[in-house]
Amino acid sequence: MTSSLDAYKDDIEKLENRGFCRKCLRVLENYLSVRPDIHVVTKELLNIFVEGVHSRADRLARALSRVDPSHPDLPVIYAMKRGLAKHRRKPAALCCKGSIPKLSIPVDEVPEDYRELMMNFKEGRTRENHFATLRRILGAARRAHLPERVDRDSIVAFRREAASLAPKNALNHMGHTRTIAKALCLDPILIRQLDAECQHFSYLAEQQESVRKKAFRANPVTPLVYAEQALFAYQEAMQVGINRQTQHKLFTVAGMLSFLSYDPERLSDFGAFRLGENIFLDPFGWHSDFLSRKTSEDRSIPYFPKILCEFLNDLILLGADPSPDNLHRLYAQRAAYKGPLFATAGLVTGYQNGHLSTLVKERTGHGPHAARKAMTDYLVRNGGSIQDVMDMLGHRSPETAKEAYEVFAPQFRRERASAALTALREADAQKGPRRNPATGRLVDPKVIYRSDQSLRASPLSRR
Repeated sequence: MTSSLDAYKDDIEKLENRGFCRKCLRVLENYLSVRPDIHVVTKELLNIFVEGVHSRADRLARALSRVDPSHPDLPVIYAMKRGLAKHRRKPAALCCKGSIPKLSIPVDEVPEDYRELMMNFKEGRTRENHFATLRRILGAARRAHLPERVDRDSIVAFRREAASLAPKNALNHMGHTRTIAKALCLDPILIRQLDAECQHFSYLAEQQESVRKKAFRANPVTPLVYAEQALFAYQEAMQVGINRQTQHKLFTVAGMLSFLSYDPERLSDFGAFRLGENIFLDPFGWHSDFLSRKTSEDRSIPYFPKILCEFLNDLILLGADPSPDNLHRLYAQRAAYKGPLFATAGLVTGYQNGHLSTLVKERTGHGPHAARKAMTDYLVRNGGSIQDVMDMLGHRSPETAKEAYEVFAPQFRRERASAALTALREADAQKGPRRNPATGRLVDPKVIYRSDQSLRASPLSRR
């Protein structure tokens, strides 16, 4: 890549003759004149060049994108420009202390004695889940204008709100509420009532199929659908004249969908990917080294397939010239500060999990977690065992793999078993008539097999 002023002098003159902003072109000329002396462009150096002025950064980005839309410095320039824009905005007004929350009260408003109580719970997800339920109980109390304490009245208020939740979610919250009530030594009658509530929601959870499973059954997808949508998003991103921020979002969508089509990890793991920390690029390609945030299982992959690497490369290049030098230089810049893989326009912070989920749902009709159901059914349909599913998705028990993720898999197993049984019976029929060793009677398997077929084809058997 050449970044000297001489290489772009003719293009700059053409733009000036067409009436393009002269101030923008003068900033670009100054930048290109000093660019050959800089080995690696960083946001800090660019900030010095534009003297921390957003308008100057905007002029540089506008002019360089017109002269060379695939220039490798553009992603860094846009990231620096985005950072300056944030400093210009007024800080958002914070919620007043004691305001009515939608669900939970803020962490810093939880009474100190309850925070100390939470320290008695097992560290990790157990403590986190019980603390989340505690905050929701106190939030229900505040919405009902009750004292913000865990007692019968606040639990009753929370129970009314829990009735609108899915049975499994309500069961989890009621179970946590019962544990908290026991830890606080509340009325034994209240604890027995919470036991009854847990049994009630447990029964409902067993009787009802989850909302997500119903949605998946109504609109089934396969890993191939995710791969196809990733390609469509990439093609949209490469259209001429597309807005830079829209292009960035489309590259993110394409990378996320391609990842889900090959290795559908949990959304929390996608959000935790950091360049140079748990996902890496070297001359041989992309590879990962991380533990699941939920189960602590090793989910590392030595090297991703080439097609997935191409989509991950676009998350680094963001429209820049796809030469190996540019790719590794831009990766090194972001890996130096452990930047997120799925980064926002500023390249410093990552997309929120909810935002990533929305982007995937807009393309497939389902959130990212549905890709795990799609992969489960795909593996079973192609002859995979339950152990294959557990290894692919990182489950610790067969029950979890079957109950949470199997939608059409039982049907595929029945079809495969029926086909195998039919093949065995056909092979047995070819052996010809023979005597039954128990009765001594002559048996013709062909006649039995033919009669079974006629029974299955009759209208009475289908009723």
